[in-house]
Amino acid sequence: MNNLRKKLRRIWLIIKNRLWGTPVPLETIYLDELPDKLKKDVVYLIGENGYLWSAALLCPCGCQSVTQLNLLSDAKPCWRVEEHSDGTVSLAPSVWSRRGCGSHYFVRQGFIRWHN
Repeated sequence: MNNLRKKLRRIWLIIKNRLWGTPVPLETIYLDELPDKLKKDVVYLIGENGYLWSAALLCPCGCQSVTQLNLLSDAKPCWRVEEHSDGTVSLAPSVWSRRGCGSHYFVRQGFIRWHN
């Protein structure tokens, strides 16, 4: 039932965005391995049995580069993921693409917040 509620909420957010132009949070998808092709506006959390070891997303600047983030605390650099009751996630610390586009941003409750 909880999954159904999250899907209905996502559908409502998409409709609301189309009608009123309000932003839609990134979708969160849990998988046991990273897919070959990533979708735009999705944060992938990779792991098994509730144990997450990686997060991935397409760079939000539109350059199409895949950003992979380590969630294992014994390897550096390392990010933390916070899962929210509405199905969104936050990642900490910020994400900074040092190669390529140089994007620097935060993922907070499913939204991209660009670093100033």
